[in-house]
Amino acid sequence: MTNVVVPLADGAEEMEAVIAVDVMRRAEWDVVIAGLRDGVVIAARGTQLLPDCLLEDIDRDLFDMIVIPGGTGGVERLCGSELLREWVVDFSEQGKRLAAICAGPKVLYDAGVLAGRRCTCYPGLERDMPAANWEDEPFVADDVFFTARAAGTSFLFALRLIELVDGYEKAARIAKSMCFDFTPYDGPIPVHLARK
Repeated sequence: MTNVVVPLADGAEEMEAVIAVDVMRRAEWDVVIAGLRDGVVIAARGTQLLPDCLLEDIDRDLFDMIVIPGGTGGVERLCGSELLREWVVDFSEQGKRLAAICAGPKVLYDAGVLAGRRCTCYPGLERDMPAANWEDEPFVADDVFFTARAAGTSFLFALRLIELVDGYEKAARIAKSMCFDFTPYDGPIPVHLARK
């Protein structure tokens, strides 16, 4: 079982957060939504989202992956969290998976772990990440780093994570159940994440 934490802050892009959580839970992954503060998170479009817990109250050693949603305001707050920065650096040092969509890769970049890595992000944001190797693609995998472009790639993002961790057949089965047209990833796949 893959154990995932999704950090959430006010201003998060709700589609990117909720779709990722939904699809990963369909894969029977253990997904925990962790807020930076107590209470309801007000997302970018005013949707109210209730985290499962606070990030400060959980043990990062229990998790295999961090999935970071975008949304400019949410990402600004996530970038400002010293605790989340510690999580990101620790995951990178341990070779654990780090995934981010839209403006979310900025959290990885500001933590110092995305420099020299291939990535994608919301168009234009690459200017704020000059040391990263930006690619104009909907999804990019580079070792344990997974990034996607924007809200419109939310389903693809979540399904690619499942594909690269649990295999194409599982991801395709979930995609079919949602009537989502899904084809195998044709980019470079790290050896330790090769399809099963």
